[in-house]
Amino acid sequence: MKNLSLLSFCFVLFFTACNIDDDLIQDYQEPSITIQNNSGVPVTKLILSENYKFSATFLNDVGASKNELITWQSSDESVITINSNGLAMAIGLGTSEISATAINNNPKTKVKTPISKVVTSITINEVLLIENTISEIALNNTYRYNVKYFGEETITWTSSDSSKATIDNEGVITAIRLGQVTISASVTENGKTYSVETMATVTGVTLRISNPITTSLVIGKTHKYLYEFSESTIPTITWKSSDTSIATIDSNGLVTAVAAGNTTITATTVEGGETIRATTSLEIKGAASKTGTLSGSYSLAGTVTLTSTSLSFMNFVSTAPDTHIHLTNNPSSIANGMKVSGNNKVSGSSFSLALDNIDINNYTYVVAVCERFGNIILGHATLN
Repeated sequence: MKNLSLLSFCFVLFFTACNIDDDLIQDYQEPSITIQNNSGVPVTKLILSENYKFSATFLNDVGASKNELITWQSSDESVITINSNGLAMAIGLGTSEISATAINNNPKTKVKTPISKVVTSITINEVLLIENTISEIALNNTYRYNVKYFGEETITWTSSDSSKATIDNEGVITAIRLGQVTISASVTENGKTYSVETMATVTGVTLRISNPITTSLVIGKTHKYLYEFSESTIPTITWKSSDTSIATIDSNGLVTAVAAGNTTITATTVEGGETIRATTSLEIKGAASKTGTLSGSYSLAGTVTLTSTSLSFMNFVSTAPDTHIHLTNNPSSIANGMKVSGNNKVSGSSFSLALDNIDINNYTYVVAVCERFGNIILGHATLN
């Protein structure tokens, strides 16, 4: 009897152990390391003494997050060092491979194979870096370069041709004469000199009309031109229209459209005895128009003319007590139209309602309504 009981106990124990192993097999997954910020790794922009923080996530073989088990390695610590928190620092020139490693810590797993993932390979080939290069600098202007450098040594700035441009100890360049010049920043560390270069081109004094009209100007309309000048002084600008019968322009750059056609607007100044000009073309268009004839109830009649700046009426008649005018695209509704008569009812035989430079192609009908009767539509004119 005792032997039977012992046999039964062993059977239960064996059965339970099998169930535990089955659970382990069902829950098992491949351990993994995921790099969190690999897209932002400065592969070529990391310079000597600069640092960068890497981060990663480690999941063990049952999907548990165990980031604290991650260790970071640098393949060449004479180039880059990296601490246990993933903070890498460039300490020498060369190339180093950064990797993250973790060992599966699940106590129920017999195999403790390290999981390793290479993050990136970084090349350190610069000790300093000019961050804000400039291609062109106007004559007599200045510009300050910013240099990225993490050491304590003094940076030396030089110009390849000081007759064209000089540069001071703070990296401020001054343009003196037209032409190209090479600007160098250098530093000496442990007896070795490192340098970086950039090219700059000194250009002449420039004058530019900053807000030209890119389409056209309608007769009667005005536009005030503005300018940009490369010098720090405020210039005296002379404005001119090549054809004043098309457009006139005053001393402040305010142009007025006179007649349909084309003209050239010129801004002129004198700097250092040199005459400097900027030009822009200008097209003047006539005020396009549409016309129509009013008809409807309450004796509605008259002729209407629509331009971008006005809606004019000739021989207008309406016996309704409170007539108002709308521009619409539906002769039977004013819901999506534009009221042009303001707060006062229209009256008189001939009059004009002002418009704010509208696109006349956006409207097809002039509709008259009686507001006193709840905006009842009296009639309309079709614009052609």
